[in-house]
Amino acid sequence: MAIVKEEIRLTMAIVFLRYICIAIATATMNHELSAMTQSSKHEIIACERCGSSIECKANSFTKCQCSVIQLNLNEVQYISENYEGCMCAACLLALQQEYREMIGIV
Repeated sequence: MAIVKEEIRLTMAIVFLRYICIAIATATMNHELSAMTQSSKHEIIACERCGSSIECKANSFTKCQCSVIQLNLNEVQYISENYEGCMCAACLLALQQEYREMIGIV
């Protein structure tokens, strides 16, 4: 019985050590990704729909101008069926409105 308890204790210790190793590796990767993201330059591109210049912040999505427009899954699908690239917030809002009018929400 004592041997079984010792085996269980060792197994739990090994699982815990693996968990710690994974956590350390994940933290290291996140730190490296964060450093890479922060050092990346944002790109000035043309809005695919209207052609206006926008600063694409794909590496910092929450800081990108397009993230202020909250699209649901259907709206994203509608837009992605017609466009492939980045768009300015004004165009995303216009396309959201267009979709909502098309399905009769507005």
